[in-house]
Amino acid sequence: MAPGRVRRLSPDEIRALRNAVIGVRSLPDYQPRNHDYNADALEELVAAMDHNHAVEVRVLQEAAITRTSSQASEWALYDRLLGVKDELRAQYGPDSYAMQLVGLKRKSERRRPTRRSASQG
Repeated sequence: MAPGRVRRLSPDEIRALRNAVIGVRSLPDYQPRNHDYNADALEELVAAMDHNHAVEVRVLQEAAITRTSSQASEWALYDRLLGVKDELRAQYGPDSYAMQLVGLKRKSERRRPTRRSASQG
């Protein structure tokens, strides 16, 4: 790839390239000096481009499916851990060290509510 050619071609540019290949194909007496530029070589490049576009679409579809599957497994774990926290609270009590192990505060570590005086409010 030539330097500076990192951007993708627009659909209009690709359509123009395809039309140019069709135009070259329609010239019966076109015989280039360099065989890299003959109509068959152009058709091979179009076929390679189409193949790569198809592979790209498949990979993007697989990525979307994998992303959805990952999201579902994340939420399944989240929901399951909510149930585990409830079970820990029921089995060990809200002031146990087991609550800290799953990222919750013990009841004794919570700040006690204080009564505000009328002058503070």
